[in-house]
Amino acid sequence: MSRPKTIRLFLFSFLLSVNFYTPVFASFFQVVHQLTSSEITLLFACASFSTFVFEIPTGLIGDRIGERTALMIGAGLTALSTFLFLVGNVPLLYIGEIIFAAGSTFFSGPFEALVYKYCMSSGNADYYSKTISKVYSLQWFALCFSFIGCFLLTNIGGVSAPFYATLVFNVLTFLVAFAIPNLKGGNDNHPLTILGKSVHSILKKRNLGKVCLLDALVTMLLVCGYQILQNYLAESNFQMQYNGLLYFVAALVASCGSLFFDRLQTMIKSKRILAILCLALLAVCFFGLSAISNVLGIILFVCGYRLVWGITSPMFAYLVNMCIQSDEYRDTVFSIISLITNLFGSVLLFIFGAVGLEARYNYVLLGIVAIALVVILFFTKWRQNRPEHMSN
Repeated sequence: MSRPKTIRLFLFSFLLSVNFYTPVFASFFQVVHQLTSSEITLLFACASFSTFVFEIPTGLIGDRIGERTALMIGAGLTALSTFLFLVGNVPLLYIGEIIFAAGSTFFSGPFEALVYKYCMSSGNADYYSKTISKVYSLQWFALCFSFIGCFLLTNIGGVSAPFYATLVFNVLTFLVAFAIPNLKGGNDNHPLTILGKSVHSILKKRNLGKVCLLDALVTMLLVCGYQILQNYLAESNFQMQYNGLLYFVAALVASCGSLFFDRLQTMIKSKRILAILCLALLAVCFFGLSAISNVLGIILFVCGYRLVWGITSPMFAYLVNMCIQSDEYRDTVFSIISLITNLFGSVLLFIFGAVGLEARYNYVLLGIVAIALVVILFFTKWRQNRPEHMSN
């Protein structure tokens, strides 16, 4: 493979995950735009609902126009949303959230498909596993970079500085998108035809259906665990000023997990066994967080939880791509997985909110779900599909 093209692909992977303002998002809207907590919550809800709405259409667009074009659109929309956050009034802030959600859905699928197509154009499965491992490791490292950058920028330039810096990186991401590998992509099928083929493939090809459902369920557990972490830390003895450090260290561990995936999947040939081990560790971390209150224990279990996330992200991207037998609907399949993840996650978080339990008890419930998946996987088998163009 062309080394310059691979480097540009890695650079884009890093840049698309850089976001300095995430830790101070709510504070920025309170200080700069004078929004109340309930108004900020409505903004979050708007973004979440918009992501759900746009997920399938943007996947279909990616399959129609090709991955590089879809990624360019996503980068452009992300830059526009950051600009609206900086200069907009309240209506424009909501529009910015909708645009941000649309931009993020242009990334979730087309990028995984692009990496797969680029690597598999040589017919080398080993090269793909190594590349996807590095790609996800770079994305986690970008989060580490963002957390440190946010800390420095807010201390130097105030709460608005991370947004200006993010806008610069958003524009840079858009420019780099022009330089990533331009693979032949897109097809002339009607969007409904693409969607129909995607759903038919997931339902009829049992391996793909199992992997997609497992991907959605595991990601749901990881995302829900992350979203209740702030409440958990507030309820525990963990000092608030160390939150940023905890997030940084945990993201660094996740980056190492993704980087280690290629070697790990060589050591453990069966992806089913690897998934069982990851889910078992995830359950231990959830139950551990529910039972302990000391700082060292919290750091240990949060890092273990992030390690699982770091390993499973490239693993499921690898498995899903290997099970999809046609490039016609590759992006759409990933969008369907993301849609199911958001749907399941929203329902689970709604249940948590309605019941009103402490965060530690929510972790107990997440641990029980993880154990249930371990049991189901233990008695379930799937045969990994190998695309026809892949060399043995």
